[in-house]
Amino acid sequence: MANVINAGVSGDTTTEGLARLPAYFPPHVQKRPDIVVLELGANDGLQGKDPAKVEENLDAMLTRMQSEGSQILLIGARAIRNKSLEYSKAFSDIFPRLAAKHNATLYPFLGTGLFGKPEFIQQDGAHPNAQGAEIIAKNLYPLVVGLIEKMRE
Repeated sequence: MANVINAGVSGDTTTEGLARLPAYFPPHVQKRPDIVVLELGANDGLQGKDPAKVEENLDAMLTRMQSEGSQILLIGARAIRNKSLEYSKAFSDIFPRLAAKHNATLYPFLGTGLFGKPEFIQQDGAHPNAQGAEIIAKNLYPLVVGLIEKMRE
């Protein structure tokens, strides 16, 4: 049996996510999340936040999660919409580097299989609709199952 907590907050940046993290790993609590799916950074990229600060925030979160013994699925993000190639590369390189550092499972980009296909995107042009969410769930399912199996080892 798994206890699932949706701690996502629409519009959050990595700075805000880092500030909220202690609520999910409070001191003196025996039960910690066995698996964490960390999907933050897209809003940072959209807002043109400094990639070094984004990496610092994500690294701090991953360090905390890893120290608590959680298995981690890190979802990568891309800086899109009017960003330079240099910025986009610096931003997208954060996620594989941190996944390797923290032995996290990496899913490179949440929008795989749906972006560029308007039938899977809400009218805002950025977020998946119900069909898009199903695609994301199907893409992530085998990775989560893999983490559950790894946790049982």
